[in-house]
Amino acid sequence: MSLRQSLAQWHFEAKPLRQQSLTAEYDRARGAKAATLDKRPREDLAAVAARFLAAIRSGRKPAIRDWNRAAWCLWTTRPAIAEDSTGLGAVLERVTGSRRPRPYRQLASVYLAEFARDRPQLDRIATSLRNGAEAAGEPWRKLQDRLGVFDGAPAAGRVARVALQSGTSVAAVLRDTGAATLDARAGFVEAGYRAGLQEIASQRPTGAKAWIDRIRTFALDEGGQLAFPQHRAEVARALVMPLASQGLSEADTGLLCGVVLDLFGDPRIRRGDWIGMDDIAAVVKRWLVKASLRQFLDVVDQVAPPQQWEYRRAFWTAVHEAGLIGDAYVVFDPAGAEIAKKAFKEAPFGRLRTTDGQIQPGHTVLLLRIGSATVGDWSHNGRCNIWEGADGNAPALHRPAYGRNDLRKVVPSTLDEAQRNRLGVYTHSGAPGYLWQKRVAEHLFRITGVRIPPEDYKV
Repeated sequence: MSLRQSLAQWHFEAKPLRQQSLTAEYDRARGAKAATLDKRPREDLAAVAARFLAAIRSGRKPAIRDWNRAAWCLWTTRPAIAEDSTGLGAVLERVTGSRRPRPYRQLASVYLAEFARDRPQLDRIATSLRNGAEAAGEPWRKLQDRLGVFDGAPAAGRVARVALQSGTSVAAVLRDTGAATLDARAGFVEAGYRAGLQEIASQRPTGAKAWIDRIRTFALDEGGQLAFPQHRAEVARALVMPLASQGLSEADTGLLCGVVLDLFGDPRIRRGDWIGMDDIAAVVKRWLVKASLRQFLDVVDQVAPPQQWEYRRAFWTAVHEAGLIGDAYVVFDPAGAEIAKKAFKEAPFGRLRTTDGQIQPGHTVLLLRIGSATVGDWSHNGRCNIWEGADGNAPALHRPAYGRNDLRKVVPSTLDEAQRNRLGVYTHSGAPGYLWQKRVAEHLFRITGVRIPPEDYKV
């Protein structure tokens, strides 16, 4: 067989040329490696700091292993290298004098991980990182050029403003700019988190839902929980206080109450979770009263005789608008509980035990704290009961379940209306003529000193 015939039997597959040379791929690989932030070493860094400083002070060269961990000893060890001018100078000189990316990456990683505005020598360290960012390459150059991350104390606040303007979080801004491996709870992220919340708290909302969405995006993690639980007070203040003076609709009030209860718990029950947030809790309690009153009125509208209920709706709405209700809680029978569970998330409620005495289908009780007194108003043909402050039989609000006799005053059937009224028990007779309303309003006046005129509760 000739050479030409042999070659004709061979098959050649043309492979594409490399788009990058091996050298370029190596450089790119080095760049990708340099872009990964260092993690805090798991060893006794206080011992590393002591050895490092002892070597520097005596004129000896520290061990390579100690050099590679010295940056993590700047602030959080005792001794702290940042508090020793000679030791800090040696660390910064190594960063600025090295052609290798590792010393810069170590220092930049520590700066982001342990950032706080009051760190010793923060600005001096930031200056070294800022001056070396261009030579260090990505992501450091981009983080500095776009965000000014290495501008020291003001840097976290600046990134927070970028996040707020972009409708995202501080962690997301840093990740998208190149710090993909930065811990979402790093010190720089936390400082930006606090600065952003302070910025939000000083602004005026344009709508409750948009405001809630903004707080959620900025302050919650991917699981919908507080990204920094230790700063729950700042989140609560940013969420609540800008809306405190706005006239919110019932729907907006309900939406806000649902979010607040999910994130912080009920301030009327979990008081320990609201320590130091008394002004915020006062606003939330006011919203919860409104939400509970709405819950009661809306559910009872569906289960109580309308000719009875429209007068009670008008009366208790007037009492609320007079600012007399300090707390409110609703207790439903099983039928009302099912309606409330489907329609309302924001206002917790109690349940009537059907085994403890006769309960009419749909029976509902509105419990109120008015001044020093407790009021329990029953729906349907039930009575309005008022326990004065010294009465030890007054029911506590916010219990999960109640028996029938827990929520009413038992008086002899032989008493006339005037005698029952003196004991704080009122039937709802004469509603169209506003008879019972005037009697209850007079009782509340004796307790609070605030009079509700009849025109305020006319249907």
